[in-house]
Formats: sequence, structure tokens, C-alpha cells
Amino acid sequence: MTPPSIFRNLLDLIGGFLKSKAYGYVEFDLNEAKNLFGLLLFSPLMGIPLLPASIALELLPHAESDLARAVDRMFTLDDPWGLIGGRFDVE
Repeated sequence: MTPPSIFRNLLDLIGGFLKSKAYGYVEFDLNEAKNLFGLLLFSPLMGIPLLPASIALELLPHAESDLARAVDRMFTLDDPWGLIGGRFDVE
């Protein structure tokens, strides 16, 4: 290998690490934005009037996939405390 190709490979490796870390930050921000959108959307149901109910109902189709996933999780989740205890090795 020639020194320029070694240098180029090293730069590609460092660039890959930096891009993966940046992708992680963007993915985290996207998940937080989804959480905030859900909180904003369902706030009238929780008694926190952040948004008028009519506007929340108009925005509801945009959260259809998240709502379907939550409903599926609700029906398939048998023992939520058991799952939490299983994560922390509580006996």
C-alpha cells in the first residue's frame, strides 16, 4: 500500500465513525420529535389542553402507524411488570 492510500483509508474510517455517531444523534432527535408529537396530539385526552381537540383530530391520521403499533403492543403485552422486572433481573 502506498502512503496516500493508507491515509485515504484512515480518513474513510474516521469519517465512517463520525457519520455513524451523527446518524445516531439524528435518529434520537427523530424519536424525540415523534414523542413530542404524540404528547401534543393526545394531550386533550390526558386533560392537558395544549391543542384544541378539533386540531388534534385533524392531525390524528398522521400518527396512524404509531397508534397501530401502540394498540398491537397493548393487546400482546401480557405482564408489563414482568417484562420490566426481566430487564433488571428482579426475582
